[in-house]
Amino acid sequence: MSTLMKWLIMLLAWLAFSVITFRTCVKDSCCTACTTEMTTEEVTPPPAETSITRYPVDSRLGFAEVETTDQFTAWKDAILAGMEDEKMLEVEGIYYASETAPDGYENMGLARAAKTIELLSEFIPKDRMRPVARLIENDSSLEDGGYFLAANTRWQADSNVEEEEVISISEDEKIILFPNASAKPIEDAGVLKYLDDLAAHLNAHPDDKVMITGHASRTGLPEPNMGFSRDRAERVRDMLTDRGVNAGQISIAFKGDTQLRDSGTTEAAHRNNRRAEIKLTRSGN
Repeated sequence: MSTLMKWLIMLLAWLAFSVITFRTCVKDSCCTACTTEMTTEEVTPPPAETSITRYPVDSRLGFAEVETTDQFTAWKDAILAGMEDEKMLEVEGIYYASETAPDGYENMGLARAAKTIELLSEFIPKDRMRPVARLIENDSSLEDGGYFLAANTRWQADSNVEEEEVISISEDEKIILFPNASAKPIEDAGVLKYLDDLAAHLNAHPDDKVMITGHASRTGLPEPNMGFSRDRAERVRDMLTDRGVNAGQISIAFKGDTQLRDSGTTEAAHRNNRRAEIKLTRSGN
């Protein structure tokens, strides 16, 4: 065999060995490394869906708005089922100590109660509902942006239905307290006797004057409250003129909810603010 042929055989053997070594070592190692890298790559799972608890009428921390859900109809029907003559529906707005009172309200609870009453007024007359508030000190259990029940309701027996009442401040200064948002005629015997006596005095002393100032509580919006205060002053005036008093002897004013007699947030405090103040000025003074 020639020397050239020997070199060619050796070259072919070396090439074959190189190919076999590449396929069995280098390529397999590369692919194994690739496969290992792909199978160990961390896969991030999709975020889990979170459920939000909702209520028939609910709200969120810091917001006076009241929202309804698909539970509202059943909730409303349950309230209507308990309605009886001469009962008042007390609507208790929930609020937390950390919440700032919105404009026109003493606290966020009264705002939510008023808005709940608006929702229910389609089914229940407004003069059969009254707003109150319940304070909850700690809001730490609330989730960020979460909802909570905006208001509770309960029917109150007729013993709790407000009536007019006259309060004596002095001989010449009296206060008549009025029911919440009521437009019914004054029927209380004590108030009627006072107006009879006042009318008799004014008729006997035509130079004496009387000033009647209507007021309202802060359980509603400022504009309706101004209307309630005006109505209270005008009703007292009209009852005096119906008793023969000269209209020139009577002056009226109405202040809405701008001059509270009681700064509390209880129903008793609100009642003290639903009033007409009557001041008699004698001509000899």
